[in-house]
Amino acid sequence: MEQWDNGYDFILRGAPTVIVACAPADYGWGKQDCAIALTYLELAAEARGLGVCWAGYLTRVAELHAPLRQR
Repeated sequence: MEQWDNGYDFILRGAPTVIVACAPADYGWGKQDCAIALTYLELAAEARGLGVCWAGYLTRVAELHAPLRQR
């Protein structure tokens, strides 16, 4: 974790913007609906010349880091 302590963000790598799709935990279609929403967002961003990277790194970190799970 020395890199993290020195300010190196190895998860988001200094991304200027982060978009998070979320749904209530008790909503049965939450994961599917979020995936659909992010797919359309990615297509719209690309159509406007914006680079995107849809990765599940933040999801994995949130699963392991209790303070992020509580938000």
